[in-house]
Amino acid sequence: GYIYQFELPGVQDAAGVPLLNPVAYYTLNRMADGAPLAAAVAPDAPADALADTATGGVKHLPTMPDSWEGRADVSLTVGTLPNLLFDQEVLTVQAGRRVALTFNNNDDMLHNLVLTLPQAADAVALDAMRLGLAGHDMAYVPEREDVLFHTGLLEPGAAETIYFRAPTLAGDYVFVCTFPGHAQTMRGILRVRAL
Repeated sequence: GYIYQFELPGVQDAAGVPLLNPVAYYTLNRMADGAPLAAAVAPDAPADALADTATGGVKHLPTMPDSWEGRADVSLTVGTLPNLLFDQEVLTVQAGRRVALTFNNNDDMLHNLVLTLPQAADAVALDAMRLGLAGHDMAYVPEREDVLFHTGLLEPGAAETIYFRAPTLAGDYVFVCTFPGHAQTMRGILRVRAL
């Protein structure tokens, strides 16, 4: 069960605006014994299947590439819900398509959106937490090959659109918020379908 539950219905900012999420929880799932657990390792994927020639390997591209001539093949939007959730669980796109993905942080705390290789989200989130004091400057995105694309670290109420070409290898790619403590619940799937 919950160890602590905070209910703060009367907390407001100077303008009288109440908290977006007036209830918060702290949960202890288990105590680790012995040495820390090893991070999960993502399965190997052919490098050419994930290459993004449109962005030249750039993982954070908030400006549409000139070569797209002002048009993405598909536009996707993800927002947030209370209690550390994205408002979309599954997004679907065809392999290799040019994607404009807009992330709206309509929550009251910092968030990012990081797209990873299948089964890599846990390892990416663990490395993001290990960034320590450098994390904020790096938007809590570790330098890893299994990080495909990401937004910046967005303030409450901010939005950002990133541009990328969907992987050419079909599968379920995980998107996750890697701000420390968010990754366990704040995740979804970008389902890439073969052409």
